[in-house]
Amino acid sequence: DNFCTKRSFKLDCLYKISIISYIDNGSYECLAKNSVYGTEKVNKKSQAIKVSSPASASFADLEEKEISYGNIYQIACKVEGGKAPHKVTLVTPTSGTLTWQSYSSTN
Repeated sequence: DNFCTKRSFKLDCLYKISIISYIDNGSYECLAKNSVYGTEKVNKKSQAIKVSSPASASFADLEEKEISYGNIYQIACKVEGGKAPHKVTLVTPTSGTLTWQSYSSTN
């Protein structure tokens, strides 16, 4: 999928990354060279790319629940995507803010 299109005094080249991942982070350089009157001229431009993957938070059960007084109920708050470690924060009306941290090195 990498190709160049040549036009008069112009060359447009495309480098396609099919499935971008964290290893694609870094600096990319575009280097132009040509000879003018026997002297090679060089022009270089660089662009940094930082790959991100925002995490999304959701509840396992999305419906509003009506629970009878005195019963036990569990709320499942989950985080998906993003780069580890993940951090989950649940804000409750009675217990305040609860936070969990994942120290896993995998996504």
